[in-house]
Amino acid sequence: MSNKSKSSAAKAAQRETDVALVGNLAKDALDPKRGASREQIEEQLAELNPEQAAMFVRVLEITLKRRRIQLLGYICALLSVVVGMFVAIYLWGTRTPGTFIGWVFIIPPAAAGLCIWLFGRWSNRVR
Repeated sequence: MSNKSKSSAAKAAQRETDVALVGNLAKDALDPKRGASREQIEEQLAELNPEQAAMFVRVLEITLKRRRIQLLGYICALLSVVVGMFVAIYLWGTRTPGTFIGWVFIIPPAAAGLCIWLFGRWSNRVR
């Protein structure tokens, strides 16, 4: 093996180690159930080199952006169910006797599912 291929392999291995370290640190920082205290996280952050710190900030930004998108999806789903049910009840109450329009009660949950699915796909595409 040449020196170039050895150094590139070493850089790739170091990069994988950095990604794993920063990923675990970001998970600890964002999830209080993982058991890491604030002091432990601050100590680990102080040990990071500038490149790892920049990677950590980027991971946090992406994670928080994904969570905001998912929250928007939940809000959209909630609104679609509430507004859709009011519309469905209104349509059902104003129908002419003998006509079946029970299908209007299927639309709000379907719209909520569509909202959650679309926003979930969008949040998964954020890089």
